[in-house]
Amino acid sequence: MQILSTGSARPYFLSMPKDRSSTVIPQAGQCLSNGDLLRAVHGRLNASDAQENLLIVVCSGGPLHVQFVLGIPNALPARRRVLEFLIAELKDIMRDATWTAAGIGRHQLEVNRWALELGGHLRTGLEDNIKFDRERLAKSNAELVARLRDLCGEFGRHAATAPEARRILGLVAG
Repeated sequence: MQILSTGSARPYFLSMPKDRSSTVIPQAGQCLSNGDLLRAVHGRLNASDAQENLLIVVCSGGPLHVQFVLGIPNALPARRRVLEFLIAELKDIMRDATWTAAGIGRHQLEVNRWALELGGHLRTGLEDNIKFDRERLAKSNAELVARLRDLCGEFGRHAATAPEARRILGLVAG
């Protein structure tokens, strides 16, 4: 596993071919554009080969916040043991990083439950899942957010206030 610091405020996690022959690797002080990032991603990451194929590009400038997105076809499956593996790897290399787990489509609520139980943060919204449950479409993003706010209590947690969220993510109020 290789860690490369690029000197900007955005982190990127890339799945890399072992020989890195078709990969764009930024120079120190340079961040990847979205187009370069898309060209840099090769293949797919899975737990069995992550240690050899994962390049973590860390853009400095504040605490690292990582988003694990699960349940996308031909990418990371929505499996708890995959999330646990990713969290363990993150803790090994960047102990102070915060993380969010996102489940796409039908996996959204289940992945949010795992994130609450495992100490992470949550992501929800119509961009990831248009259904509230199997029977009906969500009325709005607000409805999905309210469900997670209420779910936090089941795990002895609470939804962060805006000042708490800024503190957790190392953002300055502006």
